[in-house]
Amino acid sequence: MRIISKKIVLLGDWATGKTSLIRRFVMNTFDDKYIQTIGTKVSKKIVKFQIGDDQVTVNLIIWDLLGQREFHRIHKEAYRGVDGAMLVCDVTREETLKSIQEYWYPSLTEVAENVPVVLIGNKCDLKNEAVFWLDDIKRVGRALGMSDGMCHLTSAKTGEQVEHVFHLLAECTAVLDETITIENMLEKIVLKEDIPEPTNYKDYLDYLIVDFVHTIGNTERAMDMVRMSLRECEMDINNVERQKLRKLIDILQRKEIEFGINADDANKTREKRIAVLQKIS
Repeated sequence: MRIISKKIVLLGDWATGKTSLIRRFVMNTFDDKYIQTIGTKVSKKIVKFQIGDDQVTVNLIIWDLLGQREFHRIHKEAYRGVDGAMLVCDVTREETLKSIQEYWYPSLTEVAENVPVVLIGNKCDLKNEAVFWLDDIKRVGRALGMSDGMCHLTSAKTGEQVEHVFHLLAECTAVLDETITIENMLEKIVLKEDIPEPTNYKDYLDYLIVDFVHTIGNTERAMDMVRMSLRECEMDINNVERQKLRKLIDILQRKEIEFGINADDANKTREKRIAVLQKIS
């Protein structure tokens, strides 16, 4: 019997139903009210299945990633250490399928190569409104080097195929599970890299969040603090304002000190962030 943990990430444009798919899979519920994901959200569920004679229990750690392309630094950060991915498009919006090819798959494979990927067209309950269907999804999947068996239609509303696609991805990550050695642990360590300076306010918000994540040193914990901080300063991530960015800088400094970071270091980080913001006209 094997007990393993696997990190998977759901990628795709805004309002494709990523959060709803996770809610359906984890809690078997559905809410048709659109809730925008801020940063990343992490859910967990235990999945059990048989691989040959081996009973496998997977602690599936599911990352729900915000769908705005502009936050490419946050996306890149979330891909670190990922074991599998689910690419989600909306069958009623053709641009969401194109976006898989043009942005989501390339951005994933730039950081996480050779991980299993499932491509799904969500909202298949809206068949009368669909502008593409399974054959189109398979065509895109083949162009990305995927087999037809990794391409599916789902409905978070009805639950159709939702359990199947999550179990499929979990099994694929388990099959590829490797024996942990010092050598392959070292290969997975990603050194902190310099973050390119931003050129506009939304780009700055992306920069600020990832800089905070690096400072805290734990993406999951840091993103929880980010979500609380964004609510506190009433930030609209689609219409980022300079005044609210300044407020957010101060809130994040406070969060760092509460987390245990030295106050002098937190103040230096705050001054650096303010200096970067001042370069944006």
